[in-house]
Amino acid sequence: LISHDTSFLNSVVNLIYHMENQELNRYVGDYDNFLKVHEMKKQQLEAAYKRQQQEIAELKDFVARNKANVATRNMAMSRQKKLDKMEIIELGKEKPKPSFVFKEARAASRWIFTAEDLVIGYNEPLSRPLNLKMERGQKIAFTGANGIGKSTLLKSILGLIPPISGKVERGEYQHIGYFEQEVKQSNSNTCIEEIWNAFPGMNQAEVRAALAKCGLTTKHIESKITVLSG
Repeated sequence: LISHDTSFLNSVVNLIYHMENQELNRYVGDYDNFLKVHEMKKQQLEAAYKRQQQEIAELKDFVARNKANVATRNMAMSRQKKLDKMEIIELGKEKPKPSFVFKEARAASRWIFTAEDLVIGYNEPLSRPLNLKMERGQKIAFTGANGIGKSTLLKSILGLIPPISGKVERGEYQHIGYFEQEVKQSNSNTCIEEIWNAFPGMNQAEVRAALAKCGLTTKHIESKITVLSG
């Protein structure tokens, strides 16, 4: 569940672990505090990096100018040793941020779906009879442990699998987007090939630009989908 409602996040989060550039950091406090501390640490690291780069440039310049001079050779060697022992500060690479623009379609009818006495499952029921409704403009998150039937419920509502009993009616003028985290069938396509199969009229530059807007790097774009995470 991804939320930009910080009031919600502040009410449930008191400890945050943040993974960035293969390093795990722990932040105590709410989400707003995490943002402030993370930005402050980032600025401190950038300032330290700039100071060190300036020092490195000055040391290298001194060594280059004085290593051949007998009178200053020892000082040059001393500064070279300092350079060799210096623990270099590295800035994390900025990852591309996703940017999406969706065209608006005709507004759907008032009710997105209604489920009456819906029992979901495959061979065995995974739920009691469910009576659900979703109105246009609502946002719903299904939460719970693995295996309790969240994906089965979604697929039943979408009509991808038949319910054990009950019925689902979906409203009119809907353009449904559904993304599965784990794709069951094997797929040996690269990301470029996958987009080209769906949109053959796009040229390579357009495909690469579209994938880059999703936050994918060149390495990801040219990789097979099977080696990428969900």
